[in-house]
Amino acid sequence: KEFSRCKNMQGLSRRLHFRFALKCYKRLQPLSSTIAASASARALDTKTRESAREAGKPQASRIYMLSRHQPEVTAFPEALRALRAYSLSEISETVEVSLKVDMTLKKNKVRDPFRGSILYPHSFGTERKLLFFAEESLAEEARMAGADLVGGEELIAKVQEGDLDFDFDVCLATPGIVDKLRPLQKKLRALMPATRRGTVVENIAEGVAQFKRSLEYKCDKHGYLNTPIGKLDFPDEHILVNLKTLLKAVATHRNHLLMTSFVKRAVLSSTYGPGFPFTIREFL
Repeated sequence: KEFSRCKNMQGLSRRLHFRFALKCYKRLQPLSSTIAASASARALDTKTRESAREAGKPQASRIYMLSRHQPEVTAFPEALRALRAYSLSEISETVEVSLKVDMTLKKNKVRDPFRGSILYPHSFGTERKLLFFAEESLAEEARMAGADLVGGEELIAKVQEGDLDFDFDVCLATPGIVDKLRPLQKKLRALMPATRRGTVVENIAEGVAQFKRSLEYKCDKHGYLNTPIGKLDFPDEHILVNLKTLLKAVATHRNHLLMTSFVKRAVLSSTYGPGFPFTIREFL
């Protein structure tokens, strides 16, 4: 219809209207093919139901919107069993859990994204490299505890000048030296030791053991949290214990004044497998 209008126009207005009509055509072309496919599917389904009705065998419609189709929610052992059935790779796949968390803090206010670290009872994966800032009197204790690189003011100078040739995953510090780390804020950024993150430790041995084998979890502003909880070749009991440990750690960020449940949904998946929603109420 728009192309036919171009015949009665001249000059610049004709060219501009032709471009507008061409843009409309390109936008509507995918939609027209979708409508045609949906119409043919409805016609085929109607024909199938009519033939089934004549044969005395009523048949339900198989056409539905995927966005309105709610996947079946199963128990945790059944979801884990289904994941193992879908596993075809030779490597040991990682079992992951995805949680949808209620971010409501008050009536008209939402909470900020949160994160934390967790030490599973049944650990897996590789150990993280740890950088430890400590006074000279506590440096040897940190080395004995298992820190990969330990130092005091000389290590602070290396980091500040950019001369440190060491890739690390976690940065810890003792309370006595944390004030001297302020010039490293722009260098360390998210790895900057802070009390609220738990990376300023008084018990050196316990802190190194925790952050060496612990895993981080992070919840975004929309309330989605994805984190691994084990390996697919673990026994069911080990994965279940790790899941309960994760839920207990996540529940510490909950506003206890709210009566609604903190974790809304939970989906279990693996590295190469699909996701299976499972019931979370029994663990809360």
